[in-house]
Amino acid sequence: MAQNDKQDQQPTYVLGRVQERNFIGRIPRRTAIAAAPGIGWFVLMMLFNQVKLGLIGALVFAVITAITHFQDDGRSLVTIVRLRAEKAFRRLTGEDVGLAGPESRVAGGHYRLPGTLATTEMIESTDAHGYNYGIIVNFEERTATVVVSGGLTGGVLLTDEERDRRTAMWGRCEALWAQRPEMLSVVCVSHTRPATGALAVREVGTLVAKKAHPLAVKLQQEKAQVLHQGVQELSWHAAFTISVSMAHRGDYKFVEQLDYSLPSMYNPLAFAGYDQPRPMSAAQITARAHEMCVPNSEGDLEQIAVAGHHHGLGWRDAGPGVTAENGDHYFHDGARSRVWEMVEAPSATFEEGHLEPLVAPHSRVTRKTVVTVYRPYSPGVGKKMSDSEHKDAMVGVNNGKGIRSAEAELRLESTEATRQALARGAKLGRRSMYVMATAVDKEDLTAIEADIEDMGAECQVRFRRMDQMHDAGFQFCLGMGALPFAKDSLNRAT
Repeated sequence: MAQNDKQDQQPTYVLGRVQERNFIGRIPRRTAIAAAPGIGWFVLMMLFNQVKLGLIGALVFAVITAITHFQDDGRSLVTIVRLRAEKAFRRLTGEDVGLAGPESRVAGGHYRLPGTLATTEMIESTDAHGYNYGIIVNFEERTATVVVSGGLTGGVLLTDEERDRRTAMWGRCEALWAQRPEMLSVVCVSHTRPATGALAVREVGTLVAKKAHPLAVKLQQEKAQVLHQGVQELSWHAAFTISVSMAHRGDYKFVEQLDYSLPSMYNPLAFAGYDQPRPMSAAQITARAHEMCVPNSEGDLEQIAVAGHHHGLGWRDAGPGVTAENGDHYFHDGARSRVWEMVEAPSATFEEGHLEPLVAPHSRVTRKTVVTVYRPYSPGVGKKMSDSEHKDAMVGVNNGKGIRSAEAELRLESTEATRQALARGAKLGRRSMYVMATAVDKEDLTAIEADIEDMGAECQVRFRRMDQMHDAGFQFCLGMGALPFAKDSLNRAT
């Protein structure tokens, strides 16, 4: 029997590299900029025969250069000192504790969402396909966030060709989002929680005939209530945050244009592994935010949704009543959440489904949230950055008479692949990831942390716990428009 010479090869992917610009050799540009005044001062003092002043100035600039050069997992020493000072100031002034409701200082006695989401408002409109959707408007940042939900089809059996086509379609979705100059970020949230059984009970009520024997109906209902025990439900939603032009707080002229442009944002997701993507209404967004802030309300909200009734909660009352940042976790209405941020992404190539162990439900981590943030560069900025990176990588390879370093060779290869991908229609962007685990009742956060670290190690992702900043991480993990960076950094290539 003749054998087929063509062998099936599993495609592999690479995430990319952190932006790096060097001055001479492997010296970063920021280090060269910090050291240049010191060198100039020393040369000038030597010309005037002021040796002592030259040495003192050189020593001062050497310290400044060292502080600028050395970084701890992507954070400079200046950033670390500033964050620690802000943590101490918050704890001293009591800003790490929040109280909502009638006894709080919130106007109107509402249960506002924590942090920057407290100043947002919810409006509702109808898109071109006739779906009602909610818009989270941030007047201070001049941003609007639309949330899209859908079912995950990762467990469906597919051929290799179909799987590759689906993965390529996700890349096409990112390229389409990057074409929009107003698109700031796309935040994808995968959230797991214990099943309440309300959907199974409704399914039994739908299938059982009206003339069935009462004993048979009772047995079916009991089975439905037992089946959900120990089972977790996986929900997914994506938040599209765009910049809008607003003359005043009541200026909603951007909504009319958003009604027609929104379908083009979520329609391609139907071919990228998501079943029936639809924009979420204001009531659905409020319910999703409230059940993440108050986990004890999950069963009630699901039963109300199954019954087809409105929960009656407004966006101003979607938040928790009591919150506290306790250093190693975030307390909110009886639940304790711990957040990790990605420090290092997979450095090597990986296959499709690489993050499946992290996203899939875990038997011991009942409430887990995995958040991926994608911030696209505009096409013009991305091309300019790619060319600059490639030129800098070529200089790093050709610099010196010794043997070329492996890191320089890898960087040159990566930048060349980036330029080829951009020529084929891909777009350049920045990515980050957050993982949040929530414990209720007597669940042990220490044991949960060990499981999270094991899952991260399996996915070749290194995480850092956001100590003293778990409240900020909790806002990011909600996926409701709170972004871990300032607005000016979104519109500027950094």
